[in-house]
Amino acid sequence: MFIKYFNLIKPRIVIGNLISCLGSFLLASKGNINYLLLFNTLIGMFAVLSSSCMLNNLIDCDIDCKMQRTKNRIYILNSITFYLVFFIALFFGFLGFIFLYKFCNMFISILSLIGFLIYVILYSLIMKRYFIHSILIGSLSGSIPPIIGYCSVTNNFDYCAFILFIMYIFWQIPHSYSSMIYNICDYRKIDIKILPIVKGILLTKKYIIFYIIIFSLSSLFLYFFNYVNYKYLIVISCADFFWFFISCIGFIYLNNDRIWSRCVYLYSLLIVVLINFMISIDYVIY
Repeated sequence: MFIKYFNLIKPRIVIGNLISCLGSFLLASKGNINYLLLFNTLIGMFAVLSSSCMLNNLIDCDIDCKMQRTKNRIYILNSITFYLVFFIALFFGFLGFIFLYKFCNMFISILSLIGFLIYVILYSLIMKRYFIHSILIGSLSGSIPPIIGYCSVTNNFDYCAFILFIMYIFWQIPHSYSSMIYNICDYRKIDIKILPIVKGILLTKKYIIFYIIIFSLSSLFLYFFNYVNYKYLIVISCADFFWFFISCIGFIYLNNDRIWSRCVYLYSLLIVVLINFMISIDYVIY
């Protein structure tokens, strides 16, 4: 029963965002880690992320009940009331914003609020249902946790923060499009305009490969602007190339879109973990 309630916060999404927040925090710390600040940042972000995911669940409850992978969520089965989830989400959000403001800095508290509003209002409530390129908006909110981790230390939005922001935007687009292709049978059951359905899987594959290329280039900027060392360059260049390679091989030779999209999706998770690991250990100390 606990697992069902815990799933309200979409733990995989929350953990993924906390990993990107942690990696950027360690990059900014450059070995001089303020563990109390790190703890406060992660706790505040956990609360804000959990709040936004719970509200997203409530907004999407009318479509989740029609999809195979989401129809057994606890609020769909009426095991918990809509209003209880709503007030828990508001409490978590308020607690997170105040916590980040009080124990970190005002800048990242504002950033977290911006990310929250983009994800819950602009993306979940408006763009997701009516615009085929809504993921471009959703990627903005997903790019804010690494910025919060970085700016928690620096209290300043510099070139490095901007590079991280751009990197995560371009990472999320192929990540999300590949997930859409994999789950396209579910999406066909609901009235949501997504690129693979409206414009076709073939065009979506081309978008995926294009954005993998853009992401790969942007991921190298951290080295060229002297924020990380050559080890990062070697490891991430190889990882980027392999992501591009498997996407192209699958695009050309593999006729099974579901297998292809799953491979691209799973590798996107691997590469983002690898990037956060490398930036946390191979930073440049001035």
